[in-house]
Amino acid sequence: MGAEHERTAEVKGTGKIKSVLRDTTSGRYLVQVETDSRILAGYEELQNEEVDVIIKKHRNKRNLDQNALYWCYVTELAHVAKQSIAWMHNHLLAHYGYPFMVSGKVAMVVLPDGDETIQESETFHVKPTSQVKEGRDGTPWRTYIVMRGSSTYNTQEMSRLIEGAEREARACGIHLEEHYYK
Repeated sequence: MGAEHERTAEVKGTGKIKSVLRDTTSGRYLVQVETDSRILAGYEELQNEEVDVIIKKHRNKRNLDQNALYWCYVTELAHVAKQSIAWMHNHLLAHYGYPFMVSGKVAMVVLPDGDETIQESETFHVKPTSQVKEGRDGTPWRTYIVMRGSSTYNTQEMSRLIEGAEREARACGIHLEEHYYK
């Protein structure tokens, strides 16, 4: 009744593209990649098999210790501020995070001013600006900067977010011992 699971080799690592050639017979591309990863074990199993190919610029991702530490700060700060965890996460992203960029420009969005659900959102993150305009019906609308979610941050970006959270925590008398987040 249970489906059999086939073990599939997967090789991950970093490297550099050394050359791209076009096969004149098939019209398909041949990519040569230099890597220090142990690729032979995967190669032997996957040779002559159709594989998924993804090539993207390497970036150092945030690590799990950083993530755990950040969410401990968020939780403790939310408790002290008597706010939700989502509210505190959005607050920290707005103050220490990074804007979402589109074609080299900061993404902006206009939303009803004072709507509490904006600061409580878990699916989008924004930072308010001072730009408020009145709608035709008299409702005030504020321009917000769209902020990237912390799950997109690399190690350096996550460090800045954590440092901001730590500063705010110290100001509130919060100090986390290492055993709380490791």
